[in-house]
Amino acid sequence: MDEALELDDLEEIVAPPPPSSRSLVIATRPVHSAPPPLPRPPAGSAPFLEKNATSRSSFANLVAASPARSRADIVADSLAANPAMWIEQLWRSADDERFAERAPLVEPAVRILGERGETSCLWPIACALYRAASDGGDRRAMTRAGTANAILRVFGDPKLLASVAQHVLNDSAPSEEAKRLLVQAGVAGAHALYTARLRATPRPEVRTAFPRALSAFGTKAWPVIEAALDKLHKTIRDPRARELAEELLLAAPASVAPANQNAAGQLFGRFVRVDSVPVAKAGALALARVWGERAQPVLLGLLDGKDDAGRIAALAALRQTGQIDEHVVPRLSGFLLQRVPAQKDVRVGAAFALADVTAPARAVAIHALEQAVLAPVAPGRVDAGQDDVVLAAAHTLVQLRAPDAGEVLAERARRSGPALRAKLEQMLFRR
Repeated sequence: MDEALELDDLEEIVAPPPPSSRSLVIATRPVHSAPPPLPRPPAGSAPFLEKNATSRSSFANLVAASPARSRADIVADSLAANPAMWIEQLWRSADDERFAERAPLVEPAVRILGERGETSCLWPIACALYRAASDGGDRRAMTRAGTANAILRVFGDPKLLASVAQHVLNDSAPSEEAKRLLVQAGVAGAHALYTARLRATPRPEVRTAFPRALSAFGTKAWPVIEAALDKLHKTIRDPRARELAEELLLAAPASVAPANQNAAGQLFGRFVRVDSVPVAKAGALALARVWGERAQPVLLGLLDGKDDAGRIAALAALRQTGQIDEHVVPRLSGFLLQRVPAQKDVRVGAAFALADVTAPARAVAIHALEQAVLAPVAPGRVDAGQDDVVLAAAHTLVQLRAPDAGEVLAERARRSGPALRAKLEQMLFRR
């Protein structure tokens, strides 16, 4: 059996009830404040739904003239053209017969829009329905509020969320409104996005869009991320599982509920030792985000190990979390000065990581960098790998504004080959 194809079978995930109308808010406003209603039409003006006095039967006439189309299709067209105003004016209409005729068509119309992929208009519809559901005005408005609240449940429907998720991942420029709909649906929206990623062709654009969209959920996505990573680790040798694991780790929230912190750290820790630089790096970054300084012993253990993928991952995580301190610098010096065997990428990474050294360890870091730049050169020998390390150390010295950086770079330039000399002199010129 191809286990990678079973990854969307996350038994641990249970979709919550559809989003309550009381939680639907416009993203740019405070969570506890309701969006303001749209301006009411001027007195005596024809509403959007009524163009003239004879339009009472226009809707029925339109349906009769288009026998191949359903009434919900026609409402979907109207909603797509002007979503918020259509809802606002129907719910404010004084014509109870018109309201009773058209309000039941809104939910199927929303489903039709989702199937068509016209997802950009769904968020304005949801917000307009929220306003209607929150209307505490006259008796008619309060009665109709229950209808709006019931229709809002469609925005938690798995089929609709699946359509929105496909749009978010596969469109070259997905609407922000579509992303908001998924986030509003919470764990159900995160699961829809994950399922869409499983079924999408893993193009570079999709692999970038997925973690970016999932990270917007914050802690809401944690149940999906936890269950998926646990399953992926069992098939981590599969390249597809590695890609998904990397993306999920990149999207992992910076904080989880206190009761989940230990489990989250232990889960991320299982990936920092995977023999894949992208996966190990993403795992180390996720671990550092959720554990902070508590993750340092694990990361130092990776530096002290012999796996270069783990070392590179640890360097990235320690640097991002500001932990290049007096405990880390001696280890990085060992890589730089070749006292500890390591690949060129580890040594270059160590040199660049020292740019973020903490103040108490700054002097020790500068000394190690100067030694790396001034390392002995065998006559007539060109070592491109060593040259890369020298350039990285020189760049960091300049960035740290080391007092003797100019003399150190000039000295190394004098006894270097033409290619390295030119680069060092260019660096000196730009100081």
